[in-house]
Amino acid sequence: MLEAKPAEDIDPVNRVPTFRMGSCPPGAAMPGIKLEGNHGKDVIIVQFGLKFPPDYPRADFPVPVLIDASGKKYSSNNVMEPSKDLVPRLKTTGEQLKCEIPFELPAGTRITKLQYDDVVFDLKRSPK
Repeated sequence: MLEAKPAEDIDPVNRVPTFRMGSCPPGAAMPGIKLEGNHGKDVIIVQFGLKFPPDYPRADFPVPVLIDASGKKYSSNNVMEPSKDLVPRLKTTGEQLKCEIPFELPAGTRITKLQYDDVVFDLKRSPK
């Protein structure tokens, strides 16, 4: 599962995107509370699923980055990282972890890839 789309909700007074803080699973961090984006920024929400095999070398959760058409990388400043025991537990259960991560990018940025750890995924359709 990998999806990247623009934030759909707009604050009618400030005219900026609103979004949930990123978390695994989606909505787990600050449920029901929305954050406001900044003027001149687009908010792209990335939803993805992860499985950690027993031989996965890390014991933590790397936060993904988005890559634009020129190769510039963008990280999320609005993500609640999972607890330290989550990855080790998922390595033993094989359960899929669903995540939702918002990224604030300069308006009009064309995103082409998502990088997670050492793996880079092409995004078939660039948001915006």
